[in-house]
Amino acid sequence: MAVVGTIYNIKQFDDYILQMYYDSAPYLWYNGSYILTGASDELTGEFNTPLIIQEQGIGTYASSIADSLVAGGFNDWYLPSVDELIEIENSGIVTSGAFWTSTEFDINKAYAYIITIGANTYDKSFSFPVLMVRKEYTSTFVEVDRMKIQSKDAPILRGGENNADEDVYKMLGGVNGISKNSNILSNE
Repeated sequence: MAVVGTIYNIKQFDDYILQMYYDSAPYLWYNGSYILTGASDELTGEFNTPLIIQEQGIGTYASSIADSLVAGGFNDWYLPSVDELIEIENSGIVTSGAFWTSTEFDINKAYAYIITIGANTYDKSFSFPVLMVRKEYTSTFVEVDRMKIQSKDAPILRGGENNADEDVYKMLGGVNGISKNSNILSNE
């Protein structure tokens, strides 16, 4: 079993390394209110975690604990999705246990992942330990839906010296309704 408080590299992808941090304390999935959060993404908890926190607020429940974690000098941790927990199981670092995922099933239930069994739905009021994950990017480009975009640190997204409007227009492939000269990144 993984050691509490240790950061593990789970898997190397094209653009990032999926890293994991283990917290053995059990947490509820929700903050005491049955609210549908829209956190249904099975691929990455990076999208689910902010949705859950937006609806549930800050607290001592799984997503909020993951989001507030600072470990190894990093503060970009989140609660993993079903697919990310599959990657954790496949890594062999975690060999037993049941852990919350960030993937919601319905207003009352979310998925927990049981190592060697798989994902099952449980009432959000159950308590499970959490594995927190983050992405250590290895490239300045990130693959999103088969479209390469520059990372959040690139000049285009920081209002850099180049023509950001034109670059975003090209990046989006000329989305209907957005002209090359629309000033989409300015407040004009």
